[in-house]
Amino acid sequence: MNYYIVFQNKSFEVEPDLEGVLEGDMIFTYIGGTIVSVGTVVKGAYPSKEPSTLDVQYEWLESKLSVKPIFSKIKELLGKEPTPFTKQGRHAVAGSLHRLNQECGQFIIERMLIS
Repeated sequence: MNYYIVFQNKSFEVEPDLEGVLEGDMIFTYIGGTIVSVGTVVKGAYPSKEPSTLDVQYEWLESKLSVKPIFSKIKELLGKEPTPFTKQGRHAVAGSLHRLNQECGQFIIERMLIS
């Protein structure tokens, strides 16, 4: 299982790179400093000449997960990987998927269960 996050703070016309997103992968939705939903991919994207789409079943969180209190732990888990959570990834475009490593994805799931 892979973990992804999509930042929805701004609206852009973006064709996200969906290649490699598989059935069972999880996608966190981040809006305004909080993770508001988690989606499970029920049909993955496969490389083709046509635009790919994912079939994702989203569950909106009753208790949104604020990232600010856990930000330092997320940065620690990501290490030097460039993601929108790190300085190297600040160029990331809102609306596109960003892969998280296993440790970070599992930590976010654990924090969602606690809250």
